[in-house]
Amino acid sequence: MTLLGISEIADRFGVSRQRISHLRHRLPEPLATLKCGPIWEATAIDAWAATWDRQPGRPKKETR
Repeated sequence: MTLLGISEIADRFGVSRQRISHLRHRLPEPLATLKCGPIWEATAIDAWAATWDRQPGRPKKETR
């Protein structure tokens, strides 16, 4: 079993740790939450990533 934290997930998908933290509410439930943060099983994250509607770049700001 391979375990992943926020940093490992960020590395796996080429995004920042902050981006994964913002996506946290969309991730599956972690196996555990330690002092270092939540821990997931890699297969659960890979299954989630298959359904992730990833949008490149930053969202465009609304113009007034």
